[in-house]
Amino acid sequence: MIKFFWFLIISFHSPLKNNLGLSLYKFRVPSEFFVVFVLSWILFTFSSFTKSNDGLLTAVSVRRCSYTSGGINRVMEDIEKLTPYKVGSLPTLFYVPDFITDTDQTSLLNNIYGAPASKWKTLKNRRLQNWGGVVHEKGLLPQALPPWLTNLTYKIYEESGLFPSAINHVLINEYLPNQGIMPHQDGPAYFPVVAILSLGSPVVMDFTPHARLKLDSKDDIDKDSEEGTFAIGKDKWLDDHHPFSILLMPRSLLIFKDKAYSDYLHGIKDCAVHCYNGAVNETEALKHKESNGHLFSSEDAVETAGKEECKNISRTSNRISLTCRFVPKVHKNLFRF
Repeated sequence: MIKFFWFLIISFHSPLKNNLGLSLYKFRVPSEFFVVFVLSWILFTFSSFTKSNDGLLTAVSVRRCSYTSGGINRVMEDIEKLTPYKVGSLPTLFYVPDFITDTDQTSLLNNIYGAPASKWKTLKNRRLQNWGGVVHEKGLLPQALPPWLTNLTYKIYEESGLFPSAINHVLINEYLPNQGIMPHQDGPAYFPVVAILSLGSPVVMDFTPHARLKLDSKDDIDKDSEEGTFAIGKDKWLDDHHPFSILLMPRSLLIFKDKAYSDYLHGIKDCAVHCYNGAVNETEALKHKESNGHLFSSEDAVETAGKEECKNISRTSNRISLTCRFVPKVHKNLFRF
């Protein structure tokens, strides 16, 4: 394509006649310069884009530099403002209580349940809505987010400062009080930061070190074909990795990256009562106890090393989670994967 444009430009300056016997010098000088200018502009425009081997259209080099350099600088600068929300021993696990208001929660739930029935996909242990397009191992086949999600994702993007670009994919999960999800890890198509907004019933999310970090590899490993994920049993772990849990209250935002994203699996037990003993954000949970006292209860734990009081949370209604992520590679061509 580029050689073709150069051929046209040179042809306009050639004293020879073309095959039709028409001299290109019949054009007046102003017209020649205009045509050369237009062709040069087209050439510059085309050269601003490159196409990778897998058929993905990559942005212009200037924009690419902004992503690899400016985006990282932005993350390094903005991560400091999340320091007050850091929980647990991992440096990049953040829990933000009351990220949205009660009014915002009601509005989101109305939009979620007001979506067409065709948006719901029913799985064995939950049902979900997929917004933003289809995620493929090579990238995202995009679809524009609706305004009610765009407003939310922009707020998360701006206030967290951890995403290099605007969030372009949201997975909405609905869990009944006795439903959960097996320990899993998000796929490689996503940028390694995830933000989870919780609505409705509270829940305890468990984090377990990845199977490769186990000292004993005899435990069974199960595969979940839907998520491409792994579930593992209890064991001892390498280095400073250890299981932990976090209590996700309604309207809270959980954000994690780095080790919490790459070295750990996260999941939810499929039971109606969750024990939050030792949750890394237990202090935050107690702050909500006054306004959500009906959700908390206390009873004897199952016998382990003795009898101890178990702090429980009751899942009395459905839980809705909005998992917000950024897919770096956006696929522009439907027919070339």
